[in-house]
Amino acid sequence: MVPIDSNDSDNSSGSGDDFFSESSSEDSGVQDQDDPDNQDDPDNQDLTTPARLDLTVRWQSTRSGRVPNGTFIAFWKNPDGEIYVARVWHQGQVLPAMALSSGNAVTCHDGRVLQFTKYEALMLGASSFRWQMIDQDEEQLPNNALAVSRSKEGEPYFVARVFFQERCYVGKVFQRVCYIPFHGEEILFSEFEILTTSF
Repeated sequence: MVPIDSNDSDNSSGSGDDFFSESSSEDSGVQDQDDPDNQDDPDNQDLTTPARLDLTVRWQSTRSGRVPNGTFIAFWKNPDGEIYVARVWHQGQVLPAMALSSGNAVTCHDGRVLQFTKYEALMLGASSFRWQMIDQDEEQLPNNALAVSRSKEGEPYFVARVFFQERCYVGKVFQRVCYIPFHGEEILFSEFEILTTSF
């Protein structure tokens, strides 16, 4: 895990490399989680377990390159195209992830970057979404932050985004820190925008 000073991220210049690229996944440290025998396959699991998730938000199953109509767009001006809020199943947990319209869903967990061809996309619906800035000196997260799931210890996973090296990345917030996948590494941010909901 690589901690990043949020004040430095705005001054960084992007390299232009795309860590979503499947052709470079082995070299970049990105691990493909779509083994046919993988028990974490969303098709074999119930991602809407009430004990884990907020059921007031709608998610839709999809796969790489297939973006359902009405999908919530996290950011639309990345060099790689629009990015979306997604969620994936991994080792008995539902994790926040990000997806490209032309690529896989990507997340990070326990210091590793993981990619999935099958995932669920966050949909627009009865709820509305807004990004709220969280500064590093803020101790409390907003009460209406979107909790995608909970860890095995019962801690919530929230959705956030950061702007780093001229790109936007969707990540997970756990214990007040935002984690994003970046070129095969899990990078930490203390300042980020958290996704909130209203009904």
